Amino acid sequence: MNALTHAKTVADSMPSLTDLVHRQMPSLFPPSEHPSVTGRVREGRWEDALLAPVSDILSRPGKAIRARLVDAGHAMVRPGHSAPPAAAALVEILHAGSLIIDDIEDDSKVRRGGKTIHRLHGVPKALNAGNWMYFLAVQQIEELQLAPQATLALYRLVNRTLFDCHRGQALDLALRVGEVSQSEVPTLVAETSLLKTGALTALACALGVLVAGGDDEQVFAMERFGRELGLALQQLDDLGNLSTKGPASKRHEDLRNGRLTWPWAWAAQLLDPLGYKNLELAAQSLSLSGMGGRPNTRALADALVRVVGPHRRHFIVHRLRGLLGELFSLFPAGSEVGYLREQIRTLEESYV
Repeated sequence: MNALTHAKTVADSMPSLTDLVHRQMPSLFPPSEHPSVTGRVREGRWEDALLAPVSDILSRPGKAIRARLVDAGHAMVRPGHSAPPAAAALVEILHAGSLIIDDIEDDSKVRRGGKTIHRLHGVPKALNAGNWMYFLAVQQIEELQLAPQATLALYRLVNRTLFDCHRGQALDLALRVGEVSQSEVPTLVAETSLLKTGALTALACALGVLVAGGDDEQVFAMERFGRELGLALQQLDDLGNLSTKGPASKRHEDLRNGRLTWPWAWAAQLLDPLGYKNLELAAQSLSLSGMGGRPNTRALADALVRVVGPHRRHFIVHRLRGLLGELFSLFPAGSEVGYLREQIRTLEESYV
């Protein structure tokens, strides 16, 4: 089976996350054992109180990047075999829950082609549902029915990921262009990326290997690779936000919100203090210009692109492929190596 065929097979066989949740409902919503409880809360009550926002976000089409990485890691250890559905569901549910929380914190309007969950279902229900999805993701570990040692290792891995992601989100929420000294910017941007995107991508890669029975060295290597992959994808995404492509609602969103992103980190490294200060002032003026700020946003994006240089994307992809080559020495899995390479190529193209 070649890489493209395998990728299509995985996409076609990936179960619906909403179906998976509903199949697990008897174990997820058991009645409390108490004399005052004489029956079960009917499913319709749970649907209205909790599951409607969960089903809403899980049913919207996404790239399923992390699910594919789980499967790729699993195939590196067990060629020709797909990861158990609960393994892919773990990272996808965790990510979807974080999207609900992120959108509340940013008061975003659009997510995956529709209104954000908190705008459709209200902040209280959305907040509770997003938080519950973190625990729903962790619950998938029990569904995997791994050996005790592997179960403990996976609990620790997921807990560390949640711990790191929330630290990264704290930095992302607190830091804005013009509020941080030029010398601090590169480190703060790197930390934010590694603790958010890097941590979750590392979990996806390592989880597949762990579930497949990989040894400690293989799990560690895939976790390290996943962190670097997450870093590279965030860099590509930040570069893509400077382009004029993509949905109008997302175009130049980082600039409009004053976020510290990788283009700012590179600019901080490449420019003298006066040049960097001029870019900062241009960014701060966007918040004062209202609708008339759109031409200024385009001008700032173009200026950052000129500073970053035309070959930045090529450098990111080249570094990622070098890391991929190092990884393969630990996984003599034949054509399955090509499958992982194909997944990486697909991801690279999706961040143009």
